[in-house]
Amino acid sequence: RLMAGCITINEPMNLSLPALLWKMLVCVPVDRHDLLGIDAMCIKCLDDICDIDSKGVSAAEFQDVITESFKTVLSDGSVVELVEGGSDRPVTFDDRHLYAQLVVEKRLNESKAQIMAMRQGILDVLPAHFLALMMWKELELRVCGIPEIDVNDLKKSAVYDDIQENDPVVIQFWSALATFNQRDLKHLLRFIAGRSRLPVQIKIQRVTPQSNPDNYLPQAHTCFFSILLPLYSSVEVMKEKLLYAIYNCRAIDTDGDPDDMDDGMMTDEDED
Repeated sequence: RLMAGCITINEPMNLSLPALLWKMLVCVPVDRHDLLGIDAMCIKCLDDICDIDSKGVSAAEFQDVITESFKTVLSDGSVVELVEGGSDRPVTFDDRHLYAQLVVEKRLNESKAQIMAMRQGILDVLPAHFLALMMWKELELRVCGIPEIDVNDLKKSAVYDDIQENDPVVIQFWSALATFNQRDLKHLLRFIAGRSRLPVQIKIQRVTPQSNPDNYLPQAHTCFFSILLPLYSSVEVMKEKLLYAIYNCRAIDTDGDPDDMDDGMMTDEDED
């Protein structure tokens, strides 16, 4: 139901969930590639068993090397049998492919009941045909937002408080962001808005410190998705101050009145 709420009000959650979950929510078939996304080691071990003949292991030597039986370990650490009496049935050279197939099927469906409960929660809020018309990647984007941050998209949706888009501090800000990598941009969004995915509309405000602006750090109001910036002496200084703030200043958000920020701006010395 929370996922449905995110879709309804267009407020994505910062979640990172495997493709398997989204596919099962919209009833798209899943396969071993989806298991690879959540347990690559499991798939590698199964491939090693299936391709063991290519490594020179014969049928006669197989059980000297492979001691598995028809059971597997689930994500929660529990052990389940793949067939009745599987714990006492050793995997042989001839049925190794069957064993691998059963492991994949069991692992892919181990959380099916929980995912179907999530699906029903979504359909309790949204129309019954909603998920039938939705691609799994589209559902992920609607619930979680866009994982890759495009500075141009962020810029298009930005708003400005008492300044214009051509204000020097705004130009400095976007010029600095043009040099940021994805990790930097995610930290910036979290600093400003408490999230790391788009869509989000940030507000840019200019403040005037009482002394040299280069001695002050940017500030943010996460409740209002706003960032307060002094006009630094250069784009390089803007970049330096932004990077320091987004990676180090965890308690920088005062969430007070922006008009009162002149006296409350943090300096490098305050943070130290």
